[in-house]
Amino acid sequence: MVSALQQAYYYPKLPYKVAIHFNASGFPDNFSGKLFSALMQVGVVIFMALVVFVSDYFIKHGSDNFINIPNRKYWLAPERRERTIDLLSSFVYWLGILTNLFLIFVSQRIINVNLNPEMTLGHHFWAYLTAYLLSLFISIWIFFRILNSRKKDKTRAN
Repeated sequence: MVSALQQAYYYPKLPYKVAIHFNASGFPDNFSGKLFSALMQVGVVIFMALVVFVSDYFIKHGSDNFINIPNRKYWLAPERRERTIDLLSSFVYWLGILTNLFLIFVSQRIINVNLNPEMTLGHHFWAYLTAYLLSLFISIWIFFRILNSRKKDKTRAN
């Protein structure tokens, strides 16, 4: 939704040909019509949202054999299954939010470059990518810490 609003707002302001690819230094090196660019940017965000929804569906309704976590039998035992599935579902949604935020920020930077041809992607893209990857790493680390702490707490209680 945010991506569609972003594209709808800026679409009339963009030139007919827009930069859609940039070299490692942040300079545009490939161009396309603005309609194609807008549709692709919205399409990628929608695709990522669909990946999240489908993943969540399979986590909740699919076979436990498709869930690949350490100590799967322990975490998916009947007494822990519901909490574990909720945790996995929340984690998938969080990763989807992080990914779509990254895509929206990059899209905004690309729009800014197209509105001001003297601009480049510059360090902004690399800063966004670093923040995104760091967020993913921290999220995955926290996720596994939660799984490990639950196992330790449950083991101590027995």
